[in-house]
Amino acid sequence: MVRMRHQESVNHLASTDKRTQESLRDRLARAADSFRIEHIGERNRWPDGRERIACPMDDYLQKMLELLSKHQLIICQAQTGAGKTSRIPQALALAIPNEKVVVTQPRRAAVRWNSGHVAHEMGSPLGGRVGYRLAREQPKVHDNTQVFFKIDQSVVGDVKRTGKLPEGVLVIDEAHERSIPLDLLMGMVKKYLPNSPNTKVIVTSATIDTQKFSSFFDGAPVLDVPGRMYSVAVENRSLQKYERHSKAAAEAAGT
Repeated sequence: MVRMRHQESVNHLASTDKRTQESLRDRLARAADSFRIEHIGERNRWPDGRERIACPMDDYLQKMLELLSKHQLIICQAQTGAGKTSRIPQALALAIPNEKVVVTQPRRAAVRWNSGHVAHEMGSPLGGRVGYRLAREQPKVHDNTQVFFKIDQSVVGDVKRTGKLPEGVLVIDEAHERSIPLDLLMGMVKKYLPNSPNTKVIVTSATIDTQKFSSFFDGAPVLDVPGRMYSVAVENRSLQKYERHSKAAAEAAGT
């Protein structure tokens, strides 16, 4: 009798996991179909009605959601300034509001700054819908926090402790850093992702070797996002006698 009840419980959990995964996939697919950003000059109006400064990443968020609905892991290469770190978490939060979004960063300062920036753009106080956790600091989180920023090492510790990846969407940012914690996290994703049906992963970077990463993750699709182009004025200035390069450069830059 006990064995039968245990089997029924296991079957029920498996069925629940399957329905949850189907729901996540279906919601991502529906979000991809309906996610629209309206261009208003140098600003964009998002589905939440808020306006944000236009970023190149904005034009690729719909495609990102579409790829993520079809694949458990995708790779996003976006040049510096494209807006990948700030816009990807926001799009996910709006597309699948009942799912957690964990964003990794290589440094503590990046966790603080990026979480504050994303919270500001979403119109939420830091520690509300968007927050962060850092060791030896008071967590900036709430019961309703959906987007969590953490350093790579913290997520590695979570996976080691629980033996599974966080449910929802895991965004591994700055994948080109190649630190020990980041390499460990990549290995853990490869090991645990096949047995994590309720987890989706996005690996992002500005200078990533997309072919190597795609091959490592069994042919994961790659989304390429261009950066912004700015006009650059070149001025030549000769050094004066006994003038140091650093001082001349600072003066030329107007600092």
